[in-house]
Amino acid sequence: MSSIAYGLRAEYADGFLGGVINVGGRDLDMAEELARGKGRIVVADHDHTAIHVLDSQPALKRVAAEGAEPTVSYWANHTVTQLHEELTLRDLPRTGTKAELVERLEAHAAALAAGEDPSAAGAGDHDNGEA
Repeated sequence: MSSIAYGLRAEYADGFLGGVINVGGRDLDMAEELARGKGRIVVADHDHTAIHVLDSQPALKRVAAEGAEPTVSYWANHTVTQLHEELTLRDLPRTGTKAELVERLEAHAAALAAGEDPSAAGAGDHDNGEA
């Protein structure tokens, strides 16, 4: 999965308090995410909502993302019920922990973004029972 990373512009480095921004219906605390990502906020290259919002932040700039795993997940703030609904829409298995459901949706999105067959990202036989 490819990633896009953002870092703090030098002119904002001293005294940056961050701020909470809304990214597609979820709150993102910029200072917290920068701390979690060791100075970078990393998003998956297919999370167009996050990219659009982060590109519009004057305190942030794009930085190198080689080898970086996303620190921000579009699906992480969804409830298990919402994740089950999304998995059903994509004909993906609904069983597993919340982390596994999120991983399954992210793999599916990454496969689509790469022009690959998303069925290799976890589709197929599935049990629609609750996790």
